[in-house]
Amino acid sequence: MEALRGRNHIYILFQNDKVMPFLQILEDVCQEGRIDLAVLFLNTVHLLPSPNDEDEVYPAKLYTDWLAKGFVSVEESAGLLSHRQASRPGDDVVIWSLLVGEKAYHSAESFWRSRYSHDADTHFRHVLNTGFLFSSAPRIQHRKGLSWALARPTCDRTSGRFFLGGDGHRTKLASLSGKGLRGVFGVSIFPYAAEAGSDRYQIEVKKFLQSMSKRPYKWVVLLQPLLDLEMDHPTAYRYRGNSASLPLFGVCVSNDRKGWTWKGVFEWDLRILLPEFHEEEILLV
Repeated sequence: MEALRGRNHIYILFQNDKVMPFLQILEDVCQEGRIDLAVLFLNTVHLLPSPNDEDEVYPAKLYTDWLAKGFVSVEESAGLLSHRQASRPGDDVVIWSLLVGEKAYHSAESFWRSRYSHDADTHFRHVLNTGFLFSSAPRIQHRKGLSWALARPTCDRTSGRFFLGGDGHRTKLASLSGKGLRGVFGVSIFPYAAEAGSDRYQIEVKKFLQSMSKRPYKWVVLLQPLLDLEMDHPTAYRYRGNSASLPLFGVCVSNDRKGWTWKGVFEWDLRILLPEFHEEEILLV
């Protein structure tokens, strides 16, 4: 956090309490330095000032001005924090909020609700990469419209198999509002009441749901993020984390197929034939 937020004002301390701006040193190295010093800067990309193009149109300039202050996106910051646990409980949400904005939030619920408040008046605050959702990070419980929302960016690494999060770069965007998160996914929907003789994947997904709760639902949907590309056919985004290259799907449930409650991520067994998926807009509540 210190590096990202302070990268425009970094100084190097030399002998006899002499200081010099990091940017000036970088410029000197580029102009007159030795090539073997370049390795130092390749390992410190997060310390370099962000670009700020004054000629951009207004919405894009808001975004670059925000980046120039040292902020990063919700998705990127969560990906960075997923690799490092905070030293004290609750600090990870505070750090997360300070990586993406000026105000510190001490609860995940207030952090997410601020993303669609009147104060969040720029478009990039109201959208998320759909691929960002696919991780084992815990979700906010029993809060309307936030079953999909990460309660913290880090995973519980003591409870068996877990999947680290990423930023979901180049996946389709979902819009955030008080009703929930609405976006287009690859979906496969089937009844929760899988009977004997049902496809094996339906039975396995039902076992996965029953391991978390005995409450029955009418419908189950498997979600996969789609690449945000102009192509004739939708293209699935492949999870790039620690799943040994196995497909990873989101599992959600519903009683009316109008709003879907996020339940977790499911690692697919390649010995089971994949069902057919189609493109559909889904509201996660």
